[in-house]
Amino acid sequence: MNAASRMTRVSARSLALAALALIAVTVTPALAAAVAPDGGATAGYVGKTGQGIVVRLGVEHSYGRRFVYRARMRCSDKTTFLDDYFTDIVSVSNRRFRSHVVSSRGAVVTTVTGKLSATHASGTIRIVERYSATPNAQGDTPLSRTGTIRCDSRVVHWSARAR
Repeated sequence: MNAASRMTRVSARSLALAALALIAVTVTPALAAAVAPDGGATAGYVGKTGQGIVVRLGVEHSYGRRFVYRARMRCSDKTTFLDDYFTDIVSVSNRRFRSHVVSSRGAVVTTVTGKLSATHASGTIRIVERYSATPNAQGDTPLSRTGTIRCDSRVVHWSARAR
């Protein structure tokens, strides 16, 4: 598998959503403090995974919160790579959330969990992707639900502080 093959799953829509999420997360900490001076339910969080990678849980909106994350992947063909950023919209209930998303026609499965307090958030991330062992016309090994190359982040813990 080569680096270009991992880019085949990134659509223009997902790139746009990730860009908006990063803009929103960098602009909103001051707004969050103004809306929730006690760091309560609407505060955003920034932190790192156990792999040392930045995660961001955005401020609360009517549609949920944006959770932006990524992980290092280990594959069955002995390759490793740092995956692209994912952005999930999560709904927090009783200060907890869980999101399980299947995308790219079943080739990508992400599961994230989180628990929030007024000042901290923590949880887990897991990403599993499957790639075809047969290169396409461009020489990439594309994502495939039935692919024989399995890449897995395994369970990665994350923690963050309210901003």
